[in-house]
Amino acid sequence: MPSARSGVPPANGSDTGNAETPTIVAGPPGIQPGDAETTVPTPRSAIPAPRAATVPPAATAGHPTDERLADGHPTDGASRPGRQSSHAESRRWVAARWRALARGLWVAAAGALALSGSLPRLWEALGERDPSAYRLTAVLAGAVALLARARRAPGEPSIHDRQVDYLIGLPLLLLAAGELTVPPARFHGRFWASHADLLALPLLAGGAIAVVFGTRVLWRQRVTLAAWAVILIPFPADAIRRACEVLSWPALALAREVGTWPGGWQVIASPPGDTVIRLGGHTTTVTSTVASDVAFGGATRGLAGALAAVAMVIVFAATATSWGGALRRALATAGVCAVTLAGRILVAVVAGVLAGPSGASTVLGRGGDIVTLALVLAAVVGIGVTAGTRRTRRGARRAGQARAGRPAVPRALAALALVALVCAGLAVLDVTGNRTVSTGPTSSAAATSRAGGLQ
Repeated sequence: MPSARSGVPPANGSDTGNAETPTIVAGPPGIQPGDAETTVPTPRSAIPAPRAATVPPAATAGHPTDERLADGHPTDGASRPGRQSSHAESRRWVAARWRALARGLWVAAAGALALSGSLPRLWEALGERDPSAYRLTAVLAGAVALLARARRAPGEPSIHDRQVDYLIGLPLLLLAAGELTVPPARFHGRFWASHADLLALPLLAGGAIAVVFGTRVLWRQRVTLAAWAVILIPFPADAIRRACEVLSWPALALAREVGTWPGGWQVIASPPGDTVIRLGGHTTTVTSTVASDVAFGGATRGLAGALAAVAMVIVFAATATSWGGALRRALATAGVCAVTLAGRILVAVVAGVLAGPSGASTVLGRGGDIVTLALVLAAVVGIGVTAGTRRTRRGARRAGQARAGRPAVPRALAALALVALVCAGLAVLDVTGNRTVSTGPTSSAAATSRAGGLQ
């Protein structure tokens, strides 16, 4: 057993299984340290436990020491920074969306200016119920498809290099200018009569997207741009007419069936690609007899005809990111086009019963084309928005991608000016070239038929 003078703790240790802690106590005065030291056990309970420093109540009077009030709700100081950051983020998000929308409208207006020579001829072809008027729908559907594919997809390459943007965009703009200069020098009037100048539109759109929005957005739109170029290929007029006749057969068969329901109506002619029905009850003279003949083939040509439906199916299917999605979008677009075409024929029959031949002709004419195309586009876009909202609710989009990050091109004033300048030059070429072709769509189609397209 060690002595009390040695100061060595007991053998059983100072802390193991012992509730007492040895404490060194000094001896009486006058004795040297170490000569009269004794070890006095001190209970552990007597040692004060460490605790936080206390503040007098008077020092904290009127100053909340917690971030919550007595009722449990957070104070303004605790919640204000979060709300401010959320509001700032929302303002930045809205500003980015408005900036992208303004750029898109600028590019769309510039593209319309570049084709200011061909679009009026297509409008005239629409009034003449020429099958080539489907190209007007192809132009509009391509623009809507680019807008539908504007949403960022997960896993796409993150490219933020303005040099790469211009290295890719400038050659595309030059190709668009070359498409309106080199081929016309070889094909002359056949080039403009077949509306081959519309092929410059996908090239122009690709170059504008690269320099204004960035290469990352161009990569996202690559399939849509390729599909847009396919539906704008200048096929010969004979091939377009035969394709329209084949695709229009189901709708015209429905017109022949429905057209005999009202009393006194009869089918007087069924040429290829058309069905002429004489409306009974409206014939009083020879002149009115001729006026009572309604050609239901107008429903299968123009902006909402059979060829226009095929163009919309192709370009809207190209906006999908997978083969399964492309098939679903193609089937949905085809179903919408079929339903609207059948509904248009039924509405024409009802209008003929209520308002006579003039009412049926109005439904089957240019005005009916515009209304039908608007309904088709609204239905297709509505289906796409609904499907996108459903995927978002299921959590298909990643949490970090709920809002877009920084824009690929924060400042694009120089790029917008460049696009406007290029489109102005293309407009001069397009207007000058289309003036060499007769303004009548019939003669234009005849010239293309004789030339056999651009073969």
